[in-house]
Amino acid sequence: MQETDKVHPEMDGDTVRSANITNEIAELYRNDIAINLSLCNKYDGMGANTLANNLGVSEEEATKFLTMYFASFPGLEESFAETKKLAVKRGWIQICKQTDKRYFFRNFKRMNDAKEVALSFYPEDYRFYSPEKRAEFKKELYESNPEVKEYWREFAIEKGILERRSVNFRIQGSSATQTKMALLYFLQNWTEDCFPVLSVHD
Repeated sequence: MQETDKVHPEMDGDTVRSANITNEIAELYRNDIAINLSLCNKYDGMGANTLANNLGVSEEEATKFLTMYFASFPGLEESFAETKKLAVKRGWIQICKQTDKRYFFRNFKRMNDAKEVALSFYPEDYRFYSPEKRAEFKKELYESNPEVKEYWREFAIEKGILERRSVNFRIQGSSATQTKMALLYFLQNWTEDCFPVLSVHD
């Protein structure tokens, strides 16, 4: 793939951290799939499976889209991963660094309780098992204690919700704060001939 310094006109210049976008990426940004990919990935933190369902493509194609997307914005994937990791560890999200506004996940205890109950069925040295021994153990475990799957399922659902919100709320919350700050600056300078009518942060 060859690199190009062309950037799609609908891409926010402040958001683009590098002009080294491949020809494939530039082409993708000319259609609705790429635009939807950008918006949904930023605000929902979705994975390849969800993207594939939304776009009506195979999971392999969706994975390719995500890989190409993150390759165009250095550091973005790492930032998303760290944000999700912190949210799952702490149970809350720092929505805005400037105001330190936070969102506390109300099902955090429920999520961790489901995980703890599920883990109680596993031996302490399970992490040292070989892949083959793990597969054999899990097969026997699920046959004798099928409820373990439900505990893992509940944990995965709550964890997924928290991770998606950790990405979404930071972007939406920071955007709202920026708009409020802009209005405060504007307040200091507006006149009868220049005044705000409506503010929208989305």
